Amino acid sequence: MTLAGIITEKDLLRLSYTDEYEKNKTVEDFMTQPAVHYRESEILKTICDFMMINRFREIPVTSTKNQVVGIISMPDILNYILQSRYTETAN
Repeated sequence: MTLAGIITEKDLLRLSYTDEYEKNKTVEDFMTQPAVHYRESEILKTICDFMMINRFREIPVTSTKNQVVGIISMPDILNYILQSRYTETAN
């Protein structure tokens, strides 16, 4: 599956304030294009910095062929940080 766009919270809010004509539109009409995404080989700190500066809570992750392989979220990153710190203090 190739990433074409993404429906964000802002897109959903826009949908809730549309008139009847626009409510029959497709996902493509409302999704943010192009979607911000990072490759699975990207350094985690780069993604964290971007998420903090731009207030993103989730970002799609893609392969080198631009295929979606997952989504990284703030809770994923926080869990990773906590696990890393726990492992460091346990050793």
